[in-house]
Amino acid sequence: MTKSPDTVTQSRQYELSSLVAKEVQRVLVRFGEVMEEHGRCPPCVADCRIAPDREQSPASRQAIQDDLVALASGFVDRLAAEAARRLDADVGEEALPAALVEATAGNPAARAEDGKGDLPGPLLDGRVPIEMLRQDLAEEVISAARNHGSR
Repeated sequence: MTKSPDTVTQSRQYELSSLVAKEVQRVLVRFGEVMEEHGRCPPCVADCRIAPDREQSPASRQAIQDDLVALASGFVDRLAAEAARRLDADVGEEALPAALVEATAGNPAARAEDGKGDLPGPLLDGRVPIEMLRQDLAEEVISAARNHGSR
């Protein structure tokens, strides 16, 4: 059973929102640790009450700001890396059927002017895949490709 595009999109949105939620939680925990290191916050971020700016030295404020910038930068880097990894995985899945068609058809999927498209396909009862595609018999070529891929 194939998922509808809406279901796939919703599933990916849920995965992404879960990933973002986990990273935000991790960043908030790290923020609590940073604040605690500077003597401004107990371990639990939810109970954190930051002292007014007038009570913090400029050096302390700058240190906190630098730590937060580093945390945010790391978060964005990890988020981008995860998105790129998932995109690469998706591209690999989409490329597979095309590779199977090419493997099944031999090199007939190559440029026809080279004469390579005139080779008979072993899984197509000796028929020439490029001619089958021209005759709108793509379903048979794809079926042969799937059978070839499941071997």
